[in-house]
Amino acid sequence: MNMSRRPVNFHTLKTRVTAKDANYFRTLPNPEVVLDFLQCANSKDTLLHIMCRHGCDEVLHYFVKELGADMEVCNKDGKRPIHEAAQFSQEKCLQILLENGAQIDPLKRADWTPLMLACTKQSFTVVSCLLKAGADPLLRNKDGWNSFHIACREGHLDIIQSLNAHSPLVSCTKSNNLRTPLHSSALHGHPEVVRWLLDSCDCDPSVQDSCGVTPLMDALRAGYVDTAKVLMDAFELKVSSLLATEDKMGRQAIHHAAQSGQLAALYFLINECKISPCVQSKFSGETPLHTAAQEGQTEVLTSLLSFGADVNAQDRRGRSALHKASGGQHLECAKTLLLHGALPLTDMGGLTPQQLARKSEVVQIFKEHALLE
Repeated sequence: MNMSRRPVNFHTLKTRVTAKDANYFRTLPNPEVVLDFLQCANSKDTLLHIMCRHGCDEVLHYFVKELGADMEVCNKDGKRPIHEAAQFSQEKCLQILLENGAQIDPLKRADWTPLMLACTKQSFTVVSCLLKAGADPLLRNKDGWNSFHIACREGHLDIIQSLNAHSPLVSCTKSNNLRTPLHSSALHGHPEVVRWLLDSCDCDPSVQDSCGVTPLMDALRAGYVDTAKVLMDAFELKVSSLLATEDKMGRQAIHHAAQSGQLAALYFLINECKISPCVQSKFSGETPLHTAAQEGQTEVLTSLLSFGADVNAQDRRGRSALHKASGGQHLECAKTLLLHGALPLTDMGGLTPQQLARKSEVVQIFKEHALLE
C-alpha cells in the first residue's frame, strides 16, 4: 500500500485523529486508503470510534462526508461510533452522525442504546439531542432497565424530568427483578430525585422488588439516612408500617443496615425510629446481631450489643450470632461476642459454634476461652 512513502499504521492514524489533525488526512495523496485500516486488533475500535470518544468532530466530518466511512461498524463490545459520542458527551460528533443518517437506537452488547449511555453522564444537551432525533426512552436492556432507571441511578434531575416529559410512561416501568426508578434513586442516595418521583410521578414508597426489598431498605443499607427520611415523610402516618415491611426472607430495614455495616442508618433506626435491636426476621428468626455476625460487621455487632441486643438470641435453627461468626470465620466478631458473654449453645442440628471454626485463629479464640480442649 503506497501512501506517498509515509509510514502509516493504525497507531499512527489514531495519533493523528486524537490530535484532531484533519489537515493530515486531507493532504494524503490517496486519503480513502485509510479506510483499509479498519479496526484496532484488540478492541476492534475503528478510527470513527476514537473520533467520537475524543470529540474529533472536524476529522469525523471529513471521514463521514468526504470518505464515506461506515458509521455503523461495531467494536468488540458491540458499540458503534454513536454509542461513543453519546457516552462521552461529544455533542458535535453526535450531531454529525445523526445528520448523516446514523441509526438512533442501535443496541450494543447487553442491549444498551446511545440514550442509555448518555444518561450515565450529566449532559442534558446530548440527551435532548437524542430525544429530538427520535431516541426511545422506553427501550430496555437485558436487565430490564430503561434510560429513566439509569438517569435515576445517576441522580441527574434535569435529565430525569426531560425523559419523563418526553415519555411519561417511563416512570412506571420496572426492571426484570421488579425494581423501580425509585429503588435506583434511593439506593444511590439522591433525596431530591426521590422527592420529585414521589411528588411528580406518584411513585409508591412501599413498592417491593422481586426479593421484597423496598426503596427504604435500599436507602438504609447504603447508609443514606436523608434519603430514607424523604421516603418516610411521604408515607406520613404509616411510617411504622414501612419500617416493619419485610422482604422475602422476612428481614426488615434494620437487618439490611446491619448486613451492610451502616452504623449511621443503624443509629437512626434505633434512636430515632425506636426499632428494637432484637427484632427477628419472620422466616429465619435471625436478629440484626445474627446478620452482622454472619457478614463480619464487628462495629455493627458492638453497637447492637450496646443498644441491648441479646448476645445469645437463637434463630429458628437454634443458631446464635456466635454460630454465625464462627461459621463465617470472623475472628473479631467471635472475640466481641465471647467478651460480651456469648455461650457455646448447641443448635438444632447438634452443632456448637466451636465445631464450625475452621481457621486456626478462630479455633484459638475458643481455646483461650476454655471452650476447646
